[in-house]
Amino acid sequence: MKKDLLLTVLALGMMTVSAQNNALDLSQPEGGDVVLIKNLNLVTNTFTLEAWIKPVGAQASATGILFMRDAGNVGLVGLQFNADQKLGYNWNGKFYNVSSEASVPVDQWSHVAVVVEPTQATLYLNGVKTVNTADHVELSLSSTLGIGRDYPTYFGSHPTLRDFKGLVDEVRIWKSARTEQQILNNMNGELANPASETDLEAYYNFNQTSGTVLPDVKGSHDGTLMGLGDGAGKWVSSGFISTDLSSTVVDSERKKLIQYGSTLKICSDFNKEKFCLYDLTGSCVYSQIVHKGEINTVLSQFSGVYIATLSQNGLVYTQKIVMRNSYQ
Repeated sequence: MKKDLLLTVLALGMMTVSAQNNALDLSQPEGGDVVLIKNLNLVTNTFTLEAWIKPVGAQASATGILFMRDAGNVGLVGLQFNADQKLGYNWNGKFYNVSSEASVPVDQWSHVAVVVEPTQATLYLNGVKTVNTADHVELSLSSTLGIGRDYPTYFGSHPTLRDFKGLVDEVRIWKSARTEQQILNNMNGELANPASETDLEAYYNFNQTSGTVLPDVKGSHDGTLMGLGDGAGKWVSSGFISTDLSSTVVDSERKKLIQYGSTLKICSDFNKEKFCLYDLTGSCVYSQIVHKGEINTVLSQFSGVYIATLSQNGLVYTQKIVMRNSYQ
């Protein structure tokens, strides 16, 4: 969990938050680490994969982020790196040359996703979309999905050739084609109530601190860590702000931060609310006083990952956001 410094709850109350802010480290130079997800057993051509990743150094072309192949070694579905560090995808052994317009930043956290529909697929890199208009046939997705590898093609004689080297967090598998608004509204926050998401097939928030099992927070598709020994040293801090806070957390319907590229829409039911943008050292790099209603604040001078807060009299709403100057 690194998307919210404070957990958003649907009722007022006092609480202490101890943010785990953990991720899984797959960055060892020799590679060989992967998480295996079995028994998805979906037959579909409306499908979504999402993840947060932090590549450690440049990734080889065809490096798998989330990838599944069938028994005949055909790439069923996948998110991958293409040439020049661009984001790509695979569906039924096709479209692997389709790439995002921008490159995935090295040594930074990025949100990546692919949304498949019958007549198109959409890649998302930090909220910026690339659409490929083409027919996408219905597939049986019953093979093993690898997190951190083009699995299982290079599991044998060449186990590291297509391994992702970096950190992974917040993997979501949806049995529906998520809309652009759903992607943008949920990419910067941990899912508050996964049980209520009827189209959410599996959800991994990586909040544990040890072990070789990656729990599926939503369903019954727990992942198994392979090549990671007993998991020691692989569950690491994501590098985001992590602290214990005692605060009253307000109903998220009364305070909201909605991101559109480099613009934040600040929504509040309170007057004289303080908005602060914190960098990852904990320094407030931008602040303003906002009043009841909605206001659009342009933050194009910032690039990177930040924690944004709305607070008044101990009532706090907090959200992680990603700002990129290239949005402008």
